Amino acid sequence: MDRTENKKSITFPDLLNMLDGPELNDVGIEVVVTDFEVDEDNGLRRAEKLKDEGKTVLGIGILPFAAVGDKGVLDALVRCQQLHQIADGCVLVNRESLRSKITPSSLSFSEEIESVEEEVDKIILNIRKGLSDILLPGKINIESSVLREVLRDCGTLLIVRGAGTGADKMEKALKEAFDKAAEGRYDIHTARKMIIKLLVSRGTELSMDELGKLQQFLSTLPNNIEVIFGTGNSNNDMVELEVVILATGVDAVLRKV
Repeated sequence: MDRTENKKSITFPDLLNMLDGPELNDVGIEVVVTDFEVDEDNGLRRAEKLKDEGKTVLGIGILPFAAVGDKGVLDALVRCQQLHQIADGCVLVNRESLRSKITPSSLSFSEEIESVEEEVDKIILNIRKGLSDILLPGKINIESSVLREVLRDCGTLLIVRGAGTGADKMEKALKEAFDKAAEGRYDIHTARKMIIKLLVSRGTELSMDELGKLQQFLSTLPNNIEVIFGTGNSNNDMVELEVVILATGVDAVLRKV
């Protein structure tokens, strides 16, 4: 579908609804988003129900702002732990941490909060789109059963992507993906499993030299990481190559902000 044909302005919630469709649910993968500031236990109950139905469940827990008070934060952390125990994999989105990264002092309080919520939507969108992109058909397909197996009991989950155009597009795309992991304070080298999906735009061919650059990158990963590789036909003609990396069991890098 060419979204450029739709002249109506598309919001982030609209995009989430577009991606929350059969392309994921039909393959037995469910994404459960739980806002721990407003959702008491509905998300946990939905995750439990889906697990009982045999679905692979990826839980996304959104932590509240510190302004809710110590009790509110502690209650949210307890629910996070419960979601982690129920779901196969869990991603935590910390509103207060995102707020600390918003630097313009000219923003009003309401604009700052709005910017944080926009970032939360972007993170959720990136996760959903990443799961869909991994299943896009190409010369080397990744089957839905393989994706489900990687997500089962995956613990923490990280999805990053990079893009590149031109002769050094592979290096650009890989560097951008790794830079995003570092910005999120994750050490991607600690992953247990990793899916690397190359999305190639129409009319673009990967050269042997570019594939050699990918091989060099793979050789830098620890031998104990199980790597699954695939290629797909990109729906984005703005860039020649996109690299989508899904890593499970990744450790956070603890350092001062």
